[in-house]
Amino acid sequence: MKKGWLALLIFLFLPRLAMADMLGAEAPDFTLRDLNGKPFILSQYLGKAIMLVHFNVYCHTCREDVPLINEVNQIYHKYKDLQVIGVAIGNDEKETSEFREAFKAKFFMLPDPKKEVYKKYFVATVPLVDIIDRSGTIRYRGKLPTYEELKSILDRIIVEKEIVGADLWNRPPDFSLKTSQGETFNFKDLLNKKTLLLTFLSIHDETLRQIIEIMKSLYSTYRREDVDLIRVAVGDRPAEVNEFRKKYYVNFPILVDQNKEVARLYGVKDLPRVFIINKRGKIRYISDQVSLANVASVLVKVKSYFREELPEDILMRYFEMAAPGVKKFERINLDGDTVYLGKDKTGAKVLAREVFKDVLCDVCTNVHFVYTFDLTGEIKNIILIENINLYGELISAPDFLQRVTQRANQKLPLTLKEDIDGITGATQSSKLLLEGLNETHKIINSLKAYKDILARIPE
Repeated sequence: MKKGWLALLIFLFLPRLAMADMLGAEAPDFTLRDLNGKPFILSQYLGKAIMLVHFNVYCHTCREDVPLINEVNQIYHKYKDLQVIGVAIGNDEKETSEFREAFKAKFFMLPDPKKEVYKKYFVATVPLVDIIDRSGTIRYRGKLPTYEELKSILDRIIVEKEIVGADLWNRPPDFSLKTSQGETFNFKDLLNKKTLLLTFLSIHDETLRQIIEIMKSLYSTYRREDVDLIRVAVGDRPAEVNEFRKKYYVNFPILVDQNKEVARLYGVKDLPRVFIINKRGKIRYISDQVSLANVASVLVKVKSYFREELPEDILMRYFEMAAPGVKKFERINLDGDTVYLGKDKTGAKVLAREVFKDVLCDVCTNVHFVYTFDLTGEIKNIILIENINLYGELISAPDFLQRVTQRANQKLPLTLKEDIDGITGATQSSKLLLEGLNETHKIINSLKAYKDILARIPE
């Protein structure tokens, strides 16, 4: 450690990024190599609490903090619910290894010579501690507190399985209600098993009367898939709900929240209000703008989120469609992206990627597709996974996709309407499709940094 204070002064007085309030934000994903040269990806630890310690090997306070961090790591490591990670900002592998040995650091360390994490996390000073909960949210940010204070923070976060609430990405609150016919419904029986469309409504609302026939039809269609539609009548009495069901020949059950307790649990003030919950048990979409004009597109959203995370076997079927000559793909994680590597009958390397883009609007379909490309970035094929329009009808887009492929191989990045003409209607969806393809060069550049991965080609 001969660079000493000069390196520390350079680190401290380099131009700083604007400080951002990261508390409560989603922890940015990153990939670094550990002291053994192996790639470490933060997102692979999602589901357990993480204590991220930003430090520099020439920082005196950072050295003094090592014994306390060692103690925390030793106590909590046995429970396997906490991962302590030290990120050495601006330090290379040699410097970090020397620091670890000289100050007897017993916790996991990552050199960050290019200050990648420093930039992503807007680190203004060191030492700095970020404590990340199981859902990937930063719950504490600041200096290393005393052991008692730190233990209180960690115990609370570790005990919490995840954040429960009615906001996006939270686990939805559990509840039990009776149907209008007196049957008990337990929300937990469906959570994590199906994609759920939870709708709060009132039988006295004119909107419901307008869309009831559509809802009946959709219920019959979607109940055959891995999707469940849950309707909750807010402030209505069981008897009048039954009268409504009889009058309109309603074929689905309606839960009764007469005292509005569940509605308050979900923060529902205006009706109707819709929540889409994916199979991981996370709220992915919220809308209070349900009407006759957009009810079908909301249901398309449901199906889109149902297919947001395809099981590996189904994903492979799409890859086979995109690259018929490839028998096997190997999954590779790099820089927060996931790609699949295989080879065709001629032995040429083929890369495949799944893209899901959330449009985040009520009147647009989400974008979900796979595509294949080679190591030069030439795009070979594009296969739509979500090939439905706003009305849930199948669409055929081979001509458009062929045009996109041709233009993409002439130049990337593509821009909407300048490079891809003939687009009418689904402008936002088309824009996101191009956005996914324009990420190809970033993938290629990431692969170049992992030559050992490129050598692994499935037989």
